[in-house]
Amino acid sequence: MIGADPHIVSTLPGFYALGVHKIASKVVEGEGVPLLLMTWPQDETAIGHFEEFTYRVADGAAVPLLAVPAGLAWDALPDSARDTDTVHPTPNGAYLPAAAVYAQLFGVSATSSAYVYDAQLADAALSAVLSAGGAEHYAGERTFASPFKSCEISDTSLIYNHGGTSTENGILDGLKRVVTAAGKTLEYGDSSPIHFNYGRSSMGSTHLYSVDSSLYDVSLGYPLQDDASTGETSMLYGLDRRVSDSDVETDLGVALHMVRESELPYGRTVPLRTLAAP
Repeated sequence: MIGADPHIVSTLPGFYALGVHKIASKVVEGEGVPLLLMTWPQDETAIGHFEEFTYRVADGAAVPLLAVPAGLAWDALPDSARDTDTVHPTPNGAYLPAAAVYAQLFGVSATSSAYVYDAQLADAALSAVLSAGGAEHYAGERTFASPFKSCEISDTSLIYNHGGTSTENGILDGLKRVVTAAGKTLEYGDSSPIHFNYGRSSMGSTHLYSVDSSLYDVSLGYPLQDDASTGETSMLYGLDRRVSDSDVETDLGVALHMVRESELPYGRTVPLRTLAAP
């Protein structure tokens, strides 16, 4: 079962998707069956966002991945069943996802199990699972402005630009290989229109990616690298363990910098492990 911090789902759904897909692939590699738990926000009006991105992430996975609609079950409950507590999760909030997982696995209400907590919650979970199976959970293009959102470039001839640093030139050979393998062409340009600019987000302003919507459709920023003494633990799977207000050395740090500097929707974060994959 793969769950996520609701704050990450709310604010960085692309980062959420990256993590889910990596974990799901590992589960399948180990001959397991991954399930993706749809959680719910504190703000009830944001439930549509959680539904959309849970199902987009599940549908977009490279391996079979089922979504478990616990969030939809919670949203359908009467106010009297949505309990509150000084700790998290609440008793009902803990049982409902478990009942939803049970219903997803076995196709029956969790009241049929040896553990019975609340029949109303169990039946609500089953109802959500059955209804979600044939429902449309999102439509059209993604509109949420995320640093991890794909660029949606469909052209076959791509024009790029960068500042000429060593890492940018080093990335270029790999970039050319993957673009060629995809049946597209790549060429340098220094005047509009340019599909993308890319550069590292570290070591001072002379080494930053450039955000200029008059020249570039999108600008791709990435962390230079993590220090050798900490990189093996802080970015073991390409997902950050640490971040501060001044951090531009990790994936999440670059993404948050773009949000704080109002660089969206033109800025995009390229996760370091993904960047190194070619």
